[in-house]
Amino acid sequence: MVSSLEILRPTPSLRTPTHRPTHSPSKTAHDLETRSIAISRALLLSDPTHPVLKTNLTPDFTSEEPNRSRTCVGIDVITVSANVDEERGRASVWVLFRESDLTSGGLSGENVSVLSWWRERGVWRCWRQTAVRGVSGFTQGFLN
Repeated sequence: MVSSLEILRPTPSLRTPTHRPTHSPSKTAHDLETRSIAISRALLLSDPTHPVLKTNLTPDFTSEEPNRSRTCVGIDVITVSANVDEERGRASVWVLFRESDLTSGGLSGENVSVLSWWRERGVWRCWRQTAVRGVSGFTQGFLN
């Protein structure tokens, strides 16, 4: 069964790429990716007191995540990608991960979380998180 999020995980081409990047992601991109994963985990695990939230979010931070009626018990990051504009002090980080909730029949879902960042006085802060959720399968028997 193909999930609605498969376009974010394309099948690799059998051809050898003709162009390989000559640089690795910037230090800022790597830092924001790491912080975005930590923020996403804290939000998904419904842990509002987690220190990563206090140190990385703006006072007017907003989270737009539909249908958050269950508690997540497991998170596996599939991929993360940052788009950083150092000149303007803006960034967005996309995190694709699989979450599981063994308390509701073993339903497993994939989640795309987009975290928006801005830099003020040299400090990067996350001001918004938007998420799109989808179902990807079952982690245990559903009709047993």
